[in-house]
This record gives sequence, structure tokens and C-alpha cells, in this order.
Amino acid sequence: MLGECLGSFHPRVIFDIGSRDGNESMRFAERYPDARIFAFECHPELLPACRDALAPFRGIELVPRAVSLVTGRIPFFPIDHARSRVDSPDGNPGASSILRASGKYVCETYVQNEVTVPSTRLDHFCAQRGIAHPDLMWMDIQGAELDALRSLGARLASCSLLHVEVEFVEIYAGQALFPEVREYLEAGGWSFAGFTSYSRYFADAVFLNDRAFGRAALRCAKDVLGTARLIWKYRRHALKRRIRALAGLS
Repeated sequence: MLGECLGSFHPRVIFDIGSRDGNESMRFAERYPDARIFAFECHPELLPACRDALAPFRGIELVPRAVSLVTGRIPFFPIDHARSRVDSPDGNPGASSILRASGKYVCETYVQNEVTVPSTRLDHFCAQRGIAHPDLMWMDIQGAELDALRSLGARLASCSLLHVEVEFVEIYAGQALFPEVREYLEAGGWSFAGFTSYSRYFADAVFLNDRAFGRAALRCAKDVLGTARLIWKYRRHALKRRIRALAGLS
């Protein structure tokens, strides 16, 4: 339904960052068969299955790297399935991150191992591949989204659409939370359109580039996503967190 708001938008280059099992990249390939899709995934345990899943798709390239402010090798912290307390029967490997868990997430307890993985800045990657800019970025990298956005440098201004996982509480130590991500993007000419999914602790946020889409597209997107209702819930949850913090309960 959101696509109805975006007119003739047809991305030529798509970055799926934190691809995990490749599902989003495969959906993009079906919807945009002419697009070049780059699926970034660095988790050593997830890469074999992701590679197998994406192999039949000629338009998708698996990039076995993390995305960060560093081009080189960086620490990565996979979830230790046996020692963590998670709700997912697969041990929630998608909660692995380039950041350490903060211990503040009340729903799950993450015990992490440490490995090193290759990483790239997005502006370096674009330069190496001769890519002017991505048109669409889909990001789910467990608290490291703002650094990934910053790593694109000036090319971010030419991207059109962002779908970014954001957190409202510090699940990972030192991570940027939703207000900081939103402030950074709005300062660069982006508008927050709404959430495609929302929970008390995290959500998936959509941002439209003001240079690519007009106000009518933004209003349409907000209506489709039910933004007014979800922002009310977000503010209510934020107020509860502040009250708990003042009372010494968090």
C-alpha cells in the first residue's frame, strides 16, 4: 500500500543491510527485477544459508561484510545461543551486533561471543563498485544504523527511501536511539513518514527524502502507516520510561 504513495518510484540500486536470511532481498528482486540489489551480511553462522538462498537470483549480490564507519576488520558479537535467554527457538541470531549488549533489554538476555569480521563504509563500497548512490536502503543492524547512514557520506542526500530499524531503549551499549536517528536525517533533508512495525522497545521507521518526494507523498505515507496513532503510542511509552527512570525503576 505504501507504494501507492510513491508514484513512479522504481529503485535501480537497493542496499539490504543486515540481510540475515536474504528474504528481503528476494522480495525486492521479485518486485524490482531490473534492480541491482546488494545484500550485506557479516554473521559467520548465517552466511552459508544466506548465500544458498540468494544464489538463484542474478540481480542480487551477497556482500559478506558488516557496514560501519570503518573499512577493515572490526569486532562482531554473535549471540551465544546456549547461554542467552531469548524467545526465538533458533536462538535469535539476528540480535547479534557490532555493538555489545547493554543488559538493559528486559525481554531477552544476550550473552555474546566475540569474533572479527570484514567491514566496509558505504561510501567506500560505492566508490569501489562505481555506484553513484543507492535509491533504497533497508537496514536492520541492531543499533548500528546511524553509523551505517553516516558511512554513506554525501551520497545519502541522493538516496530516496530508507527503511530503518530503530530502538527506543538502549538495547546495545552506546547505540543511537530513534530521536537521534530522526534528528540526523531531518537535518539532512529527510522526513519521517511513520513505522511499518512498532513495539514498546523498537520499531521499523520509514524516511522519505524531501528532494525525491513531495508533501503529498509524505501525507499519503503517513495516512497509510497510521503515523498519528503510532506516534501517540510512542510518546506515551516514552513518558512511562521517563517516569520509571525518575522513580529509579529502570
